Amino acid sequence: MPLRLEVIEGESLHKIFRIQDSENRILGRSVHADITLNDPLISRKHCRLEVGVGSCQLVDLNSSNCTRLNGRKVRGSPLVTGDELRVGSHVLEATLETPTGEPIAPLFNFRYWLRRRTRVVVSILILVNALLIALLCFLYVSDQPGGAYGVRCPVSGCQPINPEDSYFCNVHGVPLVRWCVRCGEEYSKSRSECPRCVSQDP
Repeated sequence: MPLRLEVIEGESLHKIFRIQDSENRILGRSVHADITLNDPLISRKHCRLEVGVGSCQLVDLNSSNCTRLNGRKVRGSPLVTGDELRVGSHVLEATLETPTGEPIAPLFNFRYWLRRRTRVVVSILILVNALLIALLCFLYVSDQPGGAYGVRCPVSGCQPINPEDSYFCNVHGVPLVRWCVRCGEEYSKSRSECPRCVSQDP
């Protein structure tokens, strides 16, 4: 099964390497390595990746700064989808794929499932948080005496320029009016609050 390695941390961020079935590839700093990463903390020949028909093996090549798999120092270990390989200051995420390029999800890799679900949960929480903030802002503005308002020209279809900066329409020369977002009432721009809403508020 082919192996896909994506750099998720380090200078070569988002760079992707693929190793096909029955291939062995050496990862290191040397230009003669099969997978080269420009990192002074990586040995010239740091580790070897052995991809077989039904498995993938990681082998450390006596590197000076060791090879870590999911935070643990390893000399040799099988790789499954979701494993994180740290070499020097780089972290690579391993994904085993089918011959057509589809990721093979591991059966017993809690780290993999937690990371995938965490990304979804965080995205949902961010969206919900944004919606709540927008709702609270709307409720706060609507609850103020007089409510929120807009400014417009009483002439239908007129679009005055910078209506907030003047009491008169720069197109028709007529006094501008304010309209209340809460009740739709129009009132003089010289007033700061909607008279209808003010009279109704306790």
